[in-house]
Amino acid sequence: MPANKTLDAKGFVKNLAGFSMGTWIGAVINFAVVPLATRLYAPEQLGSIELFITTLNLIAMFITLGLDQAYVRYYNEPPGGYTHRQLLTRCVTGTVCVWAAVSAGIFLLRDYISVYIANVSGSFIAVMLIGNLLATAVIRYLNLTFRMQNNIRGYTLQAVMMVFFGKVFYVAAAVFDSTYRGAILVNTLTMLPLMLIYAFLQRDNFDRSGIRPKKEVDLPLLGYALPLMPVAVFTWLNDSAAKYFIKLFSKTGLSNVAIFSSAARLTAILALIQTGFNTYWVSFVYQNYKSEQNKIKSIHDYISALMFIMAVAIIAAEDIVFLFLGEGVRGGMAYFPFLMITPVLYTISETTCIGINLSKKTHLHIITSGLAMAANLGVCLLLIPRFGDLGGAVAVGCSGLVMFITRTLFGQREYKSVASPAKTGLSTAVFIVFCFF
Repeated sequence: MPANKTLDAKGFVKNLAGFSMGTWIGAVINFAVVPLATRLYAPEQLGSIELFITTLNLIAMFITLGLDQAYVRYYNEPPGGYTHRQLLTRCVTGTVCVWAAVSAGIFLLRDYISVYIANVSGSFIAVMLIGNLLATAVIRYLNLTFRMQNNIRGYTLQAVMMVFFGKVFYVAAAVFDSTYRGAILVNTLTMLPLMLIYAFLQRDNFDRSGIRPKKEVDLPLLGYALPLMPVAVFTWLNDSAAKYFIKLFSKTGLSNVAIFSSAARLTAILALIQTGFNTYWVSFVYQNYKSEQNKIKSIHDYISALMFIMAVAIIAAEDIVFLFLGEGVRGGMAYFPFLMITPVLYTISETTCIGINLSKKTHLHIITSGLAMAANLGVCLLLIPRFGDLGGAVAVGCSGLVMFITRTLFGQREYKSVASPAKTGLSTAVFIVFCFF
């Protein structure tokens, strides 16, 4: 979509629906997989699988160095006279170099990592992490390229394939091996070929001349990307701290992690709305923020209303929703509303914080995510030893609220995207009260 082209409401919705299609197809697959996984895998095995995925996502944030976000930000305005192809090559090259160094560290710490994830020592988990990390990082850039090219078909197909290979195959593996080893092995051995296939299909999007370092390119990229590194860590802690503290303080350990994670997965439908929305929203904002400010304000109101209404409806129907889980992991229903707070408010904040990235003041994200992380860790330490899973859910909800408030305050200072702050604040307060009472 050219930067100077004005989209009407119909065009915006059409593109948004197109780029969200892969997310929704993935949601259907995930919705089918969760009840199967909770029945095919024992809670202890499912807990190890969840910890592997959580650890994978954490390390994946480190190896990109934030360059994936810089790639998106500078795609329409490449620094140093670079082309899109050179920019992609430069970002992928940097990420692969970091992956090689991190992989050496993972292998050195293989026993520690394995014991923490599965209570056994050995090299298996480390090797699977290393292979999966490479596939995850490279596929991330290829997926972003489809998105920035407004290639709806390519983006959707790749997104669906990632979910299919990452979710369906590991559940199918339980038929032959219902332990965490089978699930992790199948997941890794399917993601690596997927990476190679898409790298080949998108080979024309690379330019070898982008491999060479160039000061005029590297400094702007790193200046934008590096402040996002601690943000990535803080975000991961917000998402994962409760699981680790539950394992640490709970007598049943991995079983409680499985219960908490299964309840959290049921909020995925809202998180997927955020993913689908953000997929097109980011590129739309970067291309149109100067000419479409009123439309951006209207979109904030629509997204806020949609998220609040859907969340209330899901909470009201939680008795039905939890029937899709195995009986052994249905205990999370007691604190399910608290887990809904973060995906709802984070999605809305994507429309309120856009000024931070537009102004290129990415260091502000460190403050917002840092405060949210501090709230999360503090509430976890205060409540989990006493209330267990419930305390973890409250911690997640509190961190989501802190994140929303701080992102909104900083974002609106840089770019006004909220027409009525009072209406947004009041509706948020009503939703929070509903979740707690």
